[in-house]
Formats: sequence, structure tokens, C-alpha cells
Amino acid sequence: MSSWPSSVPEGVVSRINVSGPFLVNLMQPGSLAAGAGCESLDYRGVRSVDLYQYSRISPEFAAFLAEHRERTLPFVGAGISVDAGVPAADHLAKLIAEEARKERATIGEVANFAGVCGGVSEQLGHGRLQELTAAILDALPLTPTPLQRLIVRCPLGVVLTSNFEPSIEMAAREAGLEPIPRTPDQALARERPGEGQVVIVYLHGRTSAPETMVLPGDSLEALRGDERFKTTLRGLVAPHLVIYLGYRLPSEDAYLREEIELLASMFADRGPHAVLIPSDEYEDPPG
Repeated sequence: MSSWPSSVPEGVVSRINVSGPFLVNLMQPGSLAAGAGCESLDYRGVRSVDLYQYSRISPEFAAFLAEHRERTLPFVGAGISVDAGVPAADHLAKLIAEEARKERATIGEVANFAGVCGGVSEQLGHGRLQELTAAILDALPLTPTPLQRLIVRCPLGVVLTSNFEPSIEMAAREAGLEPIPRTPDQALARERPGEGQVVIVYLHGRTSAPETMVLPGDSLEALRGDERFKTTLRGLVAPHLVIYLGYRLPSEDAYLREEIELLASMFADRGPHAVLIPSDEYEDPPG
């Protein structure tokens, strides 16, 4: 099965095989971000007690980061949070359905995430869907991962995320940084962080403010006409190289694909965009 989504704009977003033989200490500030200096080592050369701190990356990814490190803007999706304790979409859909049924909503047992969200919105209201989802995510016991602690150390000091929950903020604190959470409706979302800070822009809202959460239905459909959202997104994305981690530009996020293609046509010097794909899923692109 191909891992290259048909929804990704061809020629606008490239792919990078992220997995490989380069062994990098995820707990060492700047190690992966620097790219250069990563050594090709075997796990046998590392004490087993330290293995959780390490990750393998490909030479392609190391070279990519070495060349573009100062402009690299991480875009973090749901795939990065699963290991921190956040349920994947199908599991989250089941949890939402269970809570909605307690309020006498009729939700099918086999409904997918979009289907569950649509059913809850129709029967209980979109605002109630946002509240239920926020309550479920807030009740989770989250444990930030080494990868998340690495991401927040990016030299730019800014992280974009389509996630709602705060595991990336927790990772920043564990990394000794002060997280500055922002949402697209804030003018300060594009402000550069101070020393020892990392700005985390929650593009789809936060659980601490359920009304800001973008879910299938009214709130997702509203993004196309939300000028504040588009202004913030363009200001953050246009001058930078964007790497998508745990996010494959799904078809339902058509607004983002449209913005990426628009920026590519408007700015010849915009940074490249790349989706990071594990080697066990990496295949040649179509064509």
C-alpha cells in the first residue's frame, strides 16, 4: 500500500525518508537539528540503558537539516502524539461516541472519525462535540516522548501543530524551555520567542478553549473563509522550510493544501516543504 497520499500537492511538497543508519542522541540539544556531525553507529555501541534517548535517521534527512536548519519549521500532526498517550483518530472516535451516547445520541458502532463527529454535531451540536473531545483529551495521562523533546529544540523556536492536546508543551518544559502557546486568532502568534522559550502555535485550537478546536463539520468548513487564520498561517509558513511530522496532509484538510499551492505560486523563494516518512512505509512516488 502506498504511503504517499494522493492529496499531497505534487511538485509542491516533497518526501524524505526519515529513517536510516545515523544514530542521534535525542536528549542532546541541537544534535538532530544540526544534522551535520551525526555519526553512523550501531546500537551495540550504546549502553542499553541509554537507548531510549536515541533515534536513527537517514543520511538524506541529516543532510536536509544540515542545509536548512535555521529556516526549519516543524509542523506536528497526530502521529507524533500517539506514543505520548494520545489515541489515534479511530480510537478517539470511539471515545467520543461513547460519551455522546450517554447524552442519548445515536452513533453507529462502525462510524469513522468524521462520521462520529458529524453524528454528534447533528444531534448534540458542534459546540458540544468540541466540549466532549476536549474533556476526553484533557483526561488522558500524557507522557512526552524523546522525539517531542527534540522537536521543541528546533533552532527557529517555533512549532506548528494540528493537535489539540498539550503533550508538546509538556515536552518543552521537560526540555528546559518555556512553552508559549498561541492560536491563529492571536496577533502574537507570529512573534519570535525569547531566550529559553518556544512558541507553539495550535493551528486547530486547544483543549483549554474548546470553542477554538477545529473538528469535521462547522469549524473545519469555516477555515477557508477565516482571514485571521489564513494571515497567521501564511506569515508563519511563507518564509520557512516546513517539515511535516506525523502529518500527511489529509484530503479533509484541503484548506492547507490550497494555501501551500498558493504560496508556491506567489513566492519563488519560499522554503521547500517535505513530509517525513519512515523507511518501512517509504515507497517511490507515483509517476
